[in-house]
Amino acid sequence: MLPINKDILNTADFFRVAFTLVLALAITESFKQFIADKAEKPEDRTIHWNRLPALTSFLLLALPFFHGMSRYFFIVYTNASEVPRNYGAYLLFDGIAFLSMSAMFFAMSRALSAIQWRRYFYMVLVLLVVDSAWIIVAVGSRGFPVQLWLILNSCLAIVLIILLLTARKCSRCNPIFVSSACAATVAITTSISYFYKWEVFFPSHNP
Repeated sequence: MLPINKDILNTADFFRVAFTLVLALAITESFKQFIADKAEKPEDRTIHWNRLPALTSFLLLALPFFHGMSRYFFIVYTNASEVPRNYGAYLLFDGIAFLSMSAMFFAMSRALSAIQWRRYFYMVLVLLVVDSAWIIVAVGSRGFPVQLWLILNSCLAIVLIILLLTARKCSRCNPIFVSSACAATVAITTSISYFYKWEVFFPSHNP
Protein backbone atom coordinates (compact mmCIF):
# COMPACT_ATOMS: atom_id res chain seq x y z
CA MET A 1 0.00 0.00 0.00
CA LEU A 2 1.05 3.59 -0.64
CA PRO A 3 0.29 6.50 1.69
CA ILE A 4 -1.81 9.22 0.10
CA ASN A 5 0.19 12.23 -1.03
CA LYS A 6 -0.42 15.39 -3.07
CA ASP A 7 0.64 13.78 -6.34
CA ILE A 8 -1.85 10.93 -5.95
CA LEU A 9 -4.61 13.37 -4.97
CA ASN A 10 -3.81 15.55 -7.97
CA THR A 11 -4.00 12.57 -10.33
CA ALA A 12 -7.34 11.45 -8.85
CA ASP A 13 -8.66 14.99 -8.99
CA PHE A 14 -7.90 15.15 -12.74
CA PHE A 15 -10.36 12.33 -13.45
CA ARG A 16 -12.92 13.74 -11.02
CA VAL A 17 -12.84 17.13 -12.73
CA ALA A 18 -12.97 15.52 -16.20
CA PHE A 19 -16.16 13.53 -15.62
CA THR A 20 -17.69 16.47 -13.70
CA LEU A 21 -17.19 18.77 -16.70
CA VAL A 22 -18.73 16.29 -19.15
CA LEU A 23 -21.70 15.64 -16.88
CA ALA A 24 -22.18 19.39 -16.35
CA LEU A 25 -22.26 19.85 -20.12
CA ALA A 26 -24.85 17.07 -20.36
CA ILE A 27 -27.12 18.71 -17.77
CA THR A 28 -26.74 22.08 -19.47
CA GLU A 29 -27.63 20.53 -22.83
CA SER A 30 -30.71 18.84 -21.34
CA PHE A 31 -32.12 22.20 -20.27
CA LYS A 32 -31.27 23.71 -23.66
CA GLN A 33 -33.25 20.91 -25.27
CA PHE A 34 -36.20 21.65 -22.97
CA ILE A 35 -36.09 25.44 -23.21
CA ALA A 36 -35.62 26.93 -26.68
CA ASP A 37 -32.60 29.17 -27.24
CA LYS A 38 -34.79 31.87 -28.73
CA ALA A 39 -38.31 32.52 -30.00
CA GLU A 40 -38.37 34.81 -33.02
CA LYS A 41 -42.18 34.84 -33.28
CA PRO A 42 -44.86 35.02 -30.57
CA GLU A 43 -46.25 31.66 -31.67
CA ASP A 44 -42.84 29.93 -31.41
CA ARG A 45 -42.55 27.53 -28.50
CA THR A 46 -40.09 28.54 -25.80
CA ILE A 47 -40.65 25.45 -23.66
CA HIS A 48 -40.99 21.95 -25.11
CA TRP A 49 -43.41 20.46 -22.59
CA ASN A 50 -43.50 17.13 -24.42
CA ARG A 51 -39.87 16.64 -23.32
CA LEU A 52 -40.62 17.12 -19.62
CA PRO A 53 -41.00 13.37 -18.80
CA ALA A 54 -37.66 12.56 -20.44
CA LEU A 55 -36.00 15.56 -18.78
CA THR A 56 -37.38 14.44 -15.41
CA SER A 57 -36.01 10.91 -15.78
CA PHE A 58 -32.70 12.33 -17.03
CA LEU A 59 -32.25 14.58 -14.00
CA LEU A 60 -33.39 11.88 -11.57
CA LEU A 61 -30.74 9.59 -13.06
CA ALA A 62 -28.01 12.22 -13.18
CA LEU A 63 -28.47 13.22 -9.52
CA PRO A 64 -27.62 9.86 -7.86
CA PHE A 65 -25.00 9.02 -10.50
CA PHE A 66 -23.07 12.26 -10.00
CA HIS A 67 -23.59 12.20 -6.24
CA GLY A 68 -22.40 8.59 -6.08
CA MET A 69 -19.38 9.26 -8.29
CA SER A 70 -18.32 12.19 -6.12
CA ARG A 71 -18.77 10.25 -2.88
CA TYR A 72 -16.87 7.27 -4.31
CA PHE A 73 -13.87 9.39 -5.29
CA PHE A 74 -13.86 11.07 -1.89
CA ILE A 75 -14.02 7.79 0.05
CA VAL A 76 -11.59 5.79 -2.09
CA TYR A 77 -9.04 8.47 -2.95
CA THR A 78 -9.43 11.94 -1.38
CA ASN A 79 -10.22 10.86 2.18
CA ALA A 80 -8.25 7.62 2.17
CA SER A 81 -5.03 7.28 4.15
CA GLU A 82 -3.47 4.88 1.64
CA VAL A 83 -4.08 3.31 -1.76
CA PRO A 84 -2.87 0.07 -3.42
CA ARG A 85 0.55 0.22 -5.08
CA ASN A 86 -1.11 -0.39 -8.44
CA TYR A 87 -3.69 2.32 -7.73
CA GLY A 88 -3.09 3.71 -11.23
CA ALA A 89 -4.88 0.76 -12.82
CA TYR A 90 -7.86 1.15 -10.47
CA LEU A 91 -7.95 4.91 -10.99
CA LEU A 92 -7.72 4.57 -14.78
CA PHE A 93 -10.57 2.06 -14.80
CA ASP A 94 -12.69 4.33 -12.57
CA GLY A 95 -11.90 7.36 -14.71
CA ILE A 96 -12.72 5.63 -18.01
CA ALA A 97 -15.95 4.20 -16.57
CA PHE A 98 -17.08 7.57 -15.22
CA LEU A 99 -16.16 9.40 -18.43
CA SER A 100 -18.06 6.79 -20.44
CA MET A 101 -21.16 7.19 -18.27
CA SER A 102 -20.88 10.97 -18.44
CA ALA A 103 -20.67 10.74 -22.23
CA MET A 104 -23.80 8.57 -22.22
CA PHE A 105 -25.58 11.25 -20.23
CA PHE A 106 -24.60 13.81 -22.84
CA ALA A 107 -25.93 11.57 -25.61
CA MET A 108 -29.16 11.11 -23.61
CA SER A 109 -29.50 14.87 -23.22
CA ARG A 110 -29.66 15.13 -27.03
CA ALA A 111 -32.54 12.64 -27.28
CA LEU A 112 -35.18 14.12 -24.99
CA SER A 113 -37.82 14.81 -27.63
CA ALA A 114 -40.84 12.53 -27.35
CA ILE A 115 -40.32 11.12 -30.84
CA GLN A 116 -36.84 9.87 -29.86
CA TRP A 117 -37.98 7.98 -26.75
CA ARG A 118 -36.76 4.62 -28.10
CA ARG A 119 -33.26 5.99 -28.70
CA TYR A 120 -33.33 7.51 -25.21
CA PHE A 121 -34.34 4.17 -23.67
CA TYR A 122 -31.55 2.32 -25.49
CA MET A 123 -29.02 4.84 -24.19
CA VAL A 124 -30.29 4.40 -20.65
CA LEU A 125 -29.93 0.63 -21.03
CA VAL A 126 -26.32 1.04 -22.17
CA LEU A 127 -25.70 3.35 -19.21
CA LEU A 128 -27.09 0.74 -16.81
CA VAL A 129 -24.90 -1.99 -18.33
CA VAL A 130 -21.74 0.12 -18.00
CA ASP A 131 -22.67 1.18 -14.46
CA SER A 132 -23.44 -2.38 -13.38
CA ALA A 133 -20.14 -3.63 -14.82
CA TRP A 134 -18.25 -0.89 -12.99
CA ILE A 135 -20.11 -1.61 -9.74
CA ILE A 136 -19.21 -5.30 -9.88
CA VAL A 137 -15.56 -4.82 -10.85
CA ALA A 138 -14.62 -1.67 -8.94
CA VAL A 139 -17.00 -1.21 -6.04
CA GLY A 140 -17.73 -4.84 -5.20
CA SER A 141 -14.07 -5.81 -5.31
CA ARG A 142 -13.32 -3.17 -2.66
CA GLY A 143 -15.79 -4.67 -0.23
CA PHE A 144 -18.62 -2.14 -0.60
CA PRO A 145 -22.18 -3.56 -0.46
CA VAL A 146 -23.48 -3.30 -4.03
CA GLN A 147 -26.47 -5.66 -4.20
CA LEU A 148 -29.09 -2.91 -3.91
CA TRP A 149 -27.68 -0.84 -6.77
CA LEU A 150 -27.44 -3.88 -9.02
CA ILE A 151 -31.03 -4.82 -8.21
CA LEU A 152 -32.27 -1.29 -8.91
CA ASN A 153 -30.37 -1.19 -12.22
CA SER A 154 -31.91 -4.53 -13.17
CA CYS A 155 -35.44 -3.42 -12.25
CA LEU A 156 -35.14 -0.23 -14.30
CA ALA A 157 -33.71 -2.16 -17.24
CA ILE A 158 -36.58 -4.69 -17.09
CA VAL A 159 -39.19 -1.90 -17.13
CA LEU A 160 -37.53 -0.22 -20.11
CA ILE A 161 -37.32 -3.50 -22.02
CA ILE A 162 -41.01 -4.21 -21.31
CA LEU A 163 -41.96 -0.74 -22.57
CA LEU A 164 -39.87 -1.23 -25.71
CA LEU A 165 -41.40 -4.65 -26.43
CA THR A 166 -44.92 -3.42 -25.72
CA ALA A 167 -44.47 -0.44 -28.02
CA ARG A 168 -43.51 -2.79 -30.87
CA LYS A 169 -46.94 -4.41 -30.67
CA CYS A 170 -48.73 -1.08 -30.25
CA SER A 171 -48.00 1.20 -33.20
CA ARG A 172 -50.14 3.95 -31.62
CA CYS A 173 -48.31 3.85 -28.31
CA ASN A 174 -48.15 7.37 -26.88
CA PRO A 175 -44.50 8.50 -26.59
CA ILE A 176 -45.33 10.80 -23.69
CA PHE A 177 -46.99 7.93 -21.81
CA VAL A 178 -43.97 5.61 -22.12
CA SER A 179 -41.60 8.47 -21.25
CA SER A 180 -43.72 9.23 -18.18
CA ALA A 181 -43.62 5.55 -17.19
CA CYS A 182 -39.83 5.68 -17.43
CA ALA A 183 -39.72 8.85 -15.32
CA ALA A 184 -41.97 7.29 -12.67
CA THR A 185 -39.78 4.18 -12.51
CA VAL A 186 -36.59 6.24 -12.22
CA ALA A 187 -38.20 8.31 -9.45
CA ILE A 188 -38.94 5.11 -7.53
CA THR A 189 -35.48 3.56 -7.99
CA THR A 190 -33.74 6.84 -7.08
CA SER A 191 -35.89 7.24 -3.97
CA ILE A 192 -35.13 3.68 -2.88
CA SER A 193 -31.41 4.20 -3.47
CA TYR A 194 -31.32 7.35 -1.34
CA PHE A 195 -33.53 5.85 1.37
CA TYR A 196 -31.49 2.69 1.89
CA LYS A 197 -28.08 4.26 1.17
CA TRP A 198 -28.68 7.55 2.98
CA GLU A 199 -25.56 7.15 5.12
CA VAL A 200 -23.45 6.70 1.99
CA PHE A 201 -24.79 9.82 0.32
CA PHE A 202 -25.16 11.93 3.48
CA PRO A 203 -22.72 10.59 6.12
CA SER A 204 -23.43 11.76 9.65
CA HIS A 205 -20.29 10.40 11.30
CA ASN A 206 -16.62 9.93 10.53
CA PRO A 207 -15.60 6.46 9.24
